Amino acid sequence: MQPTGDYAPGRLAAAFITTTDSVALTTELRKRNPNGSASAAISTFTQIWNNQVVPPSLQRLLLLDLAGYPDLSAEIASQDFASRPGAAVGHVDQKRRTRHLLVFDQKTGALKGAKVTALDGANVPIPTPATISSTEWLLSGYCATTAAPPR
Repeated sequence: MQPTGDYAPGRLAAAFITTTDSVALTTELRKRNPNGSASAAISTFTQIWNNQVVPPSLQRLLLLDLAGYPDLSAEIASQDFASRPGAAVGHVDQKRRTRHLLVFDQKTGALKGAKVTALDGANVPIPTPATISSTEWLLSGYCATTAAPPR
């Protein structure tokens, strides 16, 4: 759902995805990830979730697209965020020596957290391994007004 005007929360320009057509969504996602890499797919998925409301119809299509990347792996440990159980999907980018992780709510499929870890051999100015990016959604859901918190 694109807010009124051309700006997302935080007043930054964003290209919102409003389609629920799988072909149109796939086309848009390939524009954002022309090389088809799993790490870029995870980054794109996270950016979409950061920049806009992701209704269930869009969430479903995003998850189906993400599932098409063969070099993603289900994580044995949930890599839990805020002590809440979750299902994790990860990918190691061998070229950049980074590990990308997405953690989903097991009941709803909603994204709970995203994390990038620099592994040994990564070109970063800090000792590795080290978390170089981490986002966590503590509360999410749908509501009819902005006066009440999500359910």
